[in-house]
Amino acid sequence: MRCETRCVAARDPIEDDWRLQAQRDFLEGVSLTRLEWVAPRPDWDHDHCAFCWAKFGRGGDQSVGYTTDDRRHWVCDDCFADFVGSFGWKVGSRVEDSSG
Repeated sequence: MRCETRCVAARDPIEDDWRLQAQRDFLEGVSLTRLEWVAPRPDWDHDHCAFCWAKFGRGGDQSVGYTTDDRRHWVCDDCFADFVGSFGWKVGSRVEDSSG
């Protein structure tokens, strides 16, 4: 497969993507780490992807994703792949997995 074909097939969202709101204000250039979602306190049951609102947590479709150091903002794998280039994220390499 030639590069031109691969490049056309690659994800390259445009600035009017429906998922883009004000995320640049709090996610541009930040460090993200891929982690298993864990409730920050007993009464907390879920979080959402900052872009597409996919649900992380109890009853959600997502159990692992990219998060900020304070775990306030989560990004699902699909949105991470779509926006990693344009947001300039610094990415940690570990995955916490409580399953042992």
